[in-house]
Amino acid sequence: MYVPFEQLPKTARVWIYQATRALTTEELLQINQALVQFSGSWDSHGAILQNSFEVLYDRFIVFAVDESHHIASGCSIDKSVNLMKLLSEQLQVDLLDKTQIAYFTKENTIASFDFKKTKECIASKTIDIHTEVFNNLVDNIADFQVKWKINIENTWLEKYFK
Repeated sequence: MYVPFEQLPKTARVWIYQATRALTTEELLQINQALVQFSGSWDSHGAILQNSFEVLYDRFIVFAVDESHHIASGCSIDKSVNLMKLLSEQLQVDLLDKTQIAYFTKENTIASFDFKKTKECIASKTIDIHTEVFNNLVDNIADFQVKWKINIENTWLEKYFK
């Protein structure tokens, strides 16, 4: 059952999917339509999950589940992953590539790089210790609100600046 994102408790579990590029208005409409349909029937072993979603910065799809009602099982999580796979194929954009690190550029736009190219990005001054990146590994809404967008100096990438 869909619940507005802001009405979920701070303990609600979060999953973030990142597109490898900015999504077009048409793609965002298609994604929103699919997410509305999905969230209305998302279940865990027959129990409808209280859930929500947001699409942010034309690039991030954020799912949240209030597990105080029903736990999101492995099978239910697989359903969300399968939806992302389907959308990736339909839109020809990767929504499952966990190697991409998204960040705010100096022009305040969002770009991304493969984490294997971190040293190259530092050398070319594409990023620095104060660059704000997106931490898509946050676990819940409380962390999402304060730890999703953080400076590199507060992430595991900080080690590359020593």
